[in-house]
Amino acid sequence: CTANDQVLVTLLRPIDVPNVFSPNGDGVHDRWVIRNIELYPGSVVQIYNRYGNLLFERFGYNSSNAWDGTFNSNPVPVGAYYYIIRLSQDKEPVGGSISVIR
Repeated sequence: CTANDQVLVTLLRPIDVPNVFSPNGDGVHDRWVIRNIELYPGSVVQIYNRYGNLLFERFGYNSSNAWDGTFNSNPVPVGAYYYIIRLSQDKEPVGGSISVIR
């Protein structure tokens, strides 16, 4: 008796989260682009200020809808902000800080 089968293995590359960006309108690093996050289509990204206020939340985060350093259409002040990234429900969230410079 013989049998054949096929298995598809998809290797997901880890995300690469930058810790600084400069949304100053010069066309360079104006958005907080997280490399490889497109491989996790159900991802959720949240950004908080130092007081714990939610400034940004995006479901299905990708380079075309990345954070542009604004809150309520106004530029956020230069400084440190904090993020939580949930790649999927079965993975632990990733957190850290990001600096906005101009």
